[in-house]
Amino acid sequence: MPPELTHDERLTAFEARIARGEKIEPGDWMPDDYRRQLIRMISQHAHSEIVGMLPEGAWIEHAPSLRRKLILIAKVQDEAGHGQYLYHAAESLGAERQDLIDALLAGKAKYSNIFNYPTLTWADVGMIGWLVDGAAIKNQTMLTGASYGPYSRAMVRICAEETFHYKQGKEMITLYAQGTPHQRRMAQDALDRWWWPSLMMFGPPDADSTNSTTLMRWGIKLKSNDALRQEFIDEIVPELHAAGLHIPDPDLRYDDESGHWLTGPIDWDEFWRVIKGNGPMNRERLRARRAVAVKVFPARLTRPERFLREASAAGRIGSPHIVETVDAGWLASGVPFVLMELLRGQSLEELLAERGRIDAAEVSALVCQACQGAQAAHDAGIIHRDLKPSNLFVVTRAGQPFVKLLDFGISKFEAEEHLGLTTEGTPLGTPYYMSPEQLSGRADVNARADVYALGVILYECVAGQRPFEAKSLSELSI
Repeated sequence: MPPELTHDERLTAFEARIARGEKIEPGDWMPDDYRRQLIRMISQHAHSEIVGMLPEGAWIEHAPSLRRKLILIAKVQDEAGHGQYLYHAAESLGAERQDLIDALLAGKAKYSNIFNYPTLTWADVGMIGWLVDGAAIKNQTMLTGASYGPYSRAMVRICAEETFHYKQGKEMITLYAQGTPHQRRMAQDALDRWWWPSLMMFGPPDADSTNSTTLMRWGIKLKSNDALRQEFIDEIVPELHAAGLHIPDPDLRYDDESGHWLTGPIDWDEFWRVIKGNGPMNRERLRARRAVAVKVFPARLTRPERFLREASAAGRIGSPHIVETVDAGWLASGVPFVLMELLRGQSLEELLAERGRIDAAEVSALVCQACQGAQAAHDAGIIHRDLKPSNLFVVTRAGQPFVKLLDFGISKFEAEEHLGLTTEGTPLGTPYYMSPEQLSGRADVNARADVYALGVILYECVAGQRPFEAKSLSELSI
């Protein structure tokens, strides 16, 4: 598109291309809102494929036959592949995959409501294949005509594979619906559980869908939520009736005038509860997707139960500048452990070792972030007591350095093992960052100890050396 065009002229030409049915490609000019809406929608779709592996994947080892097991393995593998197609499509718009995943795990990004329900029996696997994949295909077939080329082409591949799994699910449930009393009961129970969530899967009613107008204006979506939902209902109701199943909707009826099956009211309050993270399996789904690190502590750790309580409390503070603690407890051997979010980056100690010193502006930003984390902990009544460069971990968020505080509570309960000095003349470890009251062993250590440690860290980063050096604890204490 010629660079001399104004924004309005570019927008007019862009919308004319969409009206002609042309595909928009990654290198083409596009409005910022078009890009933003696509990243939101495609990433949500990608998250849904990945999270969707979990409810069915849990049944792989319980499949009733080798044939069913192979079919289910193929389905879960396809879902993983579909997620990769879609993340790649989002990346073609300039999104960073790690940022998308971080937003998902932080609860800031959405995925389909349907995957926050439990799979209680093997029949649920079949019902997901029939109802959920059927609903997905209805939506994805529409998206094969989307105006953005990479998304449209991904949908063509995904639909072809989804159709196979839809047929397998339908076959399975049809067999159970005609099988033994127990199998028929199991199939009906699965339908009772999945019917309403499957209808909600198309999204909120058009009147409450804040993005649909923009998506349809620019040809990302070609049909509304309600239109797709009605098409699905009209197709699936006769099929379920033919299988001998009872749809759990007392208000369901066929309307001769419109030629549609009309359902009773959908519980949209339930839909929004699930979308906002309060569904039956929301927390379990995200916990399963989270990469974690395990830290195991020596069995001789002093008062481990107190340490574990504080470590867990620190992880629940909720500050983005504090490493999240997923779990804490004891192994079967009696050794305490902490399960934390897995971080990729390097500690401030490693940065100092590489550079010798750090630019004042850069380190100020890093230490300010560390202060925010420490303040959040202090507000929650928790004092770190062992802040030092190795406990300030630097990761990358949105292309910028981002600090996470590590190891809350460890110094207080591991002091005997990890001070690095017990008698005069022993090399010093963390005492270099301890406030005078900590070094003197006073019991009334408060938040000012963390402030002192951060000051020492700031000095060391700028100057390239610590403010105080000593050969013994007694010398450092003077």
